[in-house]
Amino acid sequence: MDSTDEFDLKEAIEMWEESNFSQKELTPANTKEFKSHILDSIDELIEKDLSEEEAFAIAKLRFGDRKDWGEKMQRINEDNFHLKKVIMLFSGVFAFILSNSLVLCLNKLLIIGLNYYNGNAAANIETLKIFVNFVYFLSISSIIALYFLHEPMIWLLRKLKFKPIIIIPFVILLIVLVLLEWYLGPQVRKSIDDVTLSSMFLYIERNFRYLFLFIISVGYVVLIIKYNKKFNI
Repeated sequence: MDSTDEFDLKEAIEMWEESNFSQKELTPANTKEFKSHILDSIDELIEKDLSEEEAFAIAKLRFGDRKDWGEKMQRINEDNFHLKKVIMLFSGVFAFILSNSLVLCLNKLLIIGLNYYNGNAAANIETLKIFVNFVYFLSISSIIALYFLHEPMIWLLRKLKFKPIIIIPFVILLIVLVLLEWYLGPQVRKSIDDVTLSSMFLYIERNFRYLFLFIISVGYVVLIIKYNKKFNI
């Protein structure tokens, strides 16, 4: 579309965007969609031999302004945001189950691999303790980071486009991890001949199950309180 000397269509559209789209009711996706609609409407009117100025004026009338649709769009976006929060709640629970299974599998793989490599089960149990403590440290650090990085996380949550199909590979991964953990249990017992060391391994795993659950649960509650209080969502 070529602008005339008397009327600058590009500038008019930019001013229209500034007056209608710099509002909290609209998400970037809303803005993109609305702009696309009005541009299509202008193109259609120009094809009917209207000038750019006339086409723009008519398109604006068809479209209305934020007083006509701002409140409605805000309600729609808030509903979508609350739906995303519910999805994130279940995603958080699923992520915990997945990460818990992953670490338990890694524990078993680590002890089996080390026992096969050096045969020193006692030293390998100590190495496993270090690994588990590192997992605790990583979990707590992640919670602290999420606590202080709440603004980018809320921004990400608002922009997130959830598609149910993306959960399928994670469900498959969880099933694989559960089966692998079940298979590795007897292999660990075979790799540790000493009954005392075998009991220590089971003690470490049992403690991990409870302490990891405690860390994640407390962290989750703290994050929920922080995010709700900060953004009143």
